[in-house]
This record gives sequence, C-alpha cells and structure tokens, in this order.
Amino acid sequence: MKDELFTTMNELAKKISELEKGEILRIEITKYNKDNTEVSLKTKLSELESIAEETTSKKIEKRIAKILTELGFRCNVRGYYYIKNAIMLVLDDTNLLYNITKGLYLSVAEKHETTPSKVERDMRHSIERVWKEGNIELINKIFGYTISKDKGKPSNSEFISQIVNAMQMNLI
Repeated sequence: MKDELFTTMNELAKKISELEKGEILRIEITKYNKDNTEVSLKTKLSELESIAEETTSKKIEKRIAKILTELGFRCNVRGYYYIKNAIMLVLDDTNLLYNITKGLYLSVAEKHETTPSKVERDMRHSIERVWKEGNIELINKIFGYTISKDKGKPSNSEFISQIVNAMQMNLI
C-alpha cells in the first residue's frame, strides 16, 4: 500500500511540476481506514503544492537567466543578479513597477543585503553595458520600436517592464 501511494505521489508531483504558469490541476483525495473512517491527506497535498511552486519558480529563474545571458549580460556582475531578481518579483507583482525606488529596489536590496541605491546603480551599469556591447538582434526583437537613437538605453524600469512584457507574451 505504501509503495502504491508513493508511486502515485511521485506521478502527481511530476504532473504538478509540468504545469505551466496559470494552469490549474484540481485533485481530490480521500483515504479511508479499515473501519471506513476518512483520513485527511491535506498535509501531503500542501507538500506537493510547495514542490510544484518551487519547480515553477526554478523554471522561471532559468528562463530569465537564459534571456539575460543571450542579451549579453555578464553573470559575474551584481547587476545581472539584481535584474534577474527584479524581473522575478515583477512577474509576481507588476505593481512594483509603479513603486521602483521604495518597492522594487528595496525588495532586491533586502534579498541581496545591500542598499537600494547600489541596486539601482548596478542595474543601470549592467543595462548600459549590454546596450553598448550586447546582442543587437535580440535587443531589437524585445525592444523593437520602444527604443530610439535619440533616447538611448532604456531606464531600469523600462528595461524590466519590457522584458516582463515580452516573457508574458512569449516573444522570448
């Protein structure tokens, strides 16, 4: 019985980890003891939900890392990690884009144990570097007509919002 339950739980965990963002899997589990009394399996379900959440988060983080690397970000600079973290936060809560300084930068700074001003500066420096030396084709694909020669590179918030938008629209 335990082996059968373990196999079922593994299959269920696999299906949960394969879910895309926004997909829903509804499961109802009822177990009965030998005397036909119902046993709650809520604990196991909450464990599976946390596994699925963690797996989805890892997939998103890998996707962001791939995009940033393809754009030309160097993963040996702090700005890369700050931008990656900021994109993940904005994917979860787009309202952070309307409160950059006291919201987004502060959240990223707290996670990385630094100050919001250092986060802003390192992000800006990384974006400048990619804008000068990065993958022009991919930059044009993502940013298209939102950039101009007169304006130059996008601000940190413009960059993050455009990446998030492109990810949500599956352009990248």
